[in-house]
Amino acid sequence: MQREVYQLRCEVDELRTEVLAAREDFRQQSRQSTGSAPAAAPLYNDAMQMAIQGHDATTIAHHCGIARAEADLVVALARNRYEGV
Repeated sequence: MQREVYQLRCEVDELRTEVLAAREDFRQQSRQSTGSAPAAAPLYNDAMQMAIQGHDATTIAHHCGIARAEADLVVALARNRYEGV
């Protein structure tokens, strides 16, 4: 019985180590991916603000230089996010 408990504790320790390593990998990847995101963010911030103000997708796409499909998504997101406000 004690041997089984010892084995289980060893396995738990090993799993804990793997989880910590995976968490650190995730944090590093997250930091790296956020480094490239800010360049696109202002574009979509402007698009979101226009959508909140009631502009249509065509106007948003033209003004922000994004695809019409992207503008449609921004309009839908704004509608869903701010509909109840």
